[in-house]
Amino acid sequence: MLLSDGSVRRPKALREAGIRPQAIADALRAGQVAKTQDGAYFVPGAEPRRDLVDLAGACTRMPRAVVCLLSAAHLAGLVDEAPPKLWLALPQGVHATTVGDTPRQVLRWSYNGAFEVGIVEDEVCGVTIRRTDAVRTVVDLLRYSKHVGGIGSGIRAARRYVANGGRATDFLVVAETLQVPSSTMRDLQVAAAAIGGGE
Repeated sequence: MLLSDGSVRRPKALREAGIRPQAIADALRAGQVAKTQDGAYFVPGAEPRRDLVDLAGACTRMPRAVVCLLSAAHLAGLVDEAPPKLWLALPQGVHATTVGDTPRQVLRWSYNGAFEVGIVEDEVCGVTIRRTDAVRTVVDLLRYSKHVGGIGSGIRAARRYVANGGRATDFLVVAETLQVPSSTMRDLQVAAAAIGGGE
């Protein structure tokens, strides 16, 4: 079956694979497939963790979104637990879908390099998503600390990055490239000095 690999697919993708809408509806009624809150389909029991299914479903609805902050930290292994809501960034003027009731926090980025610097692609449940890499995620956690409850999340993520062999100075390079506010740069400099590692 097309979805048995744990992938999450939009109805259009299923139709393009030759699956008729009636067959999808029949499989849904029979419990052979289930639907994410964003309207994508998956096979119950074959899917990975529910937070990943919801994330993949949201990204199929918003292909220009970048997974960021606590959601990106979780994907990068910088935090252990998935956040209670999805953290996504979109360019100014791009519609943020409200389908489903998965809690989301959408940031609007408009500064230079926002959607280029430190952005990588991953596959989650068969869906190609864009996310911030580990270094960019740490920078963003400190830049947007007021959104995530203070600088603690950023400091913890930075410590884990360095503990896994990264360099604390990597944060400063990315921050300079993005021309972050001076307050963020000060926080990163203090964190880099305190954490050390690899300089």
